[in-house]
Amino acid sequence: ELPAWLAIAERGREALRRGAYAEARAAYEEALAAAGPDVDEKAAGDERLVRALAGTRYNLACLCALLSVGRTSPDEAGPMPPAEEAARLRDQAFAWLRLALASGAIDRAQMERDPDLTPLHEDPRWGEMGR
Repeated sequence: ELPAWLAIAERGREALRRGAYAEARAAYEEALAAAGPDVDEKAAGDERLVRALAGTRYNLACLCALLSVGRTSPDEAGPMPPAEEAARLRDQAFAWLRLALASGAIDRAQMERDPDLTPLHEDPRWGEMGR
């Protein structure tokens, strides 16, 4: 039986496919909250769950990076968030990205190619990722 958090994460993937970034972010955050603090231990040994967990965290990192520069959908740039909100979103993006990388299911090369993470490239923390 699949963990309940995976169904919630699927709502996030559907929202992401529709280009609804804020909705996708909320669903992914809900999924990880439902997964609980011991989700890594529970997923250990199940490659499918490890990859799903890494993908959820990676997608959250991408969404936070995009939202930090006012991207609300693939085709829409909304207003830039206030500086404090943008900084908080970048902090969250790096936190999610670190967790995704720690799983081993995401690598530095993938990050480098992903245009969704471009808003993070100017941040000094970018150079520290994947090391």
